[in-house]
Amino acid sequence: MRAVVQRVTQASVTVEGRVAGAIERGLAILVGVRAGDTEAETQWMASKIATLRIFDDDDGKLNRSVLDVSGTALVVSQFSLIVSANWQNWRTIARHSTAVRCSTSSC
Repeated sequence: MRAVVQRVTQASVTVEGRVAGAIERGLAILVGVRAGDTEAETQWMASKIATLRIFDDDDGKLNRSVLDVSGTALVVSQFSLIVSANWQNWRTIARHSTAVRCSTSSC
């Protein structure tokens, strides 16, 4: 499992011209999930991201988490984070391109 996390003032995902999800202040997270990743790994990753101190405190220091600032998260499945960089290996891409459903308790 891999994740790319970006602090945002706003973010949205548009699918076929319709906004599928949008947030104000918080985190935009691209997540690549491999076959075989466990619920425990998902819980660990979610906890790690939720507690990253990447928001400014009153002194302007990066000392607050998304939870501390009452922010939200926009999580987007991104299988290309975990496929081989060898584009000739199409089986690897196909194997990881299957959508993975994530329960709200884990994400």
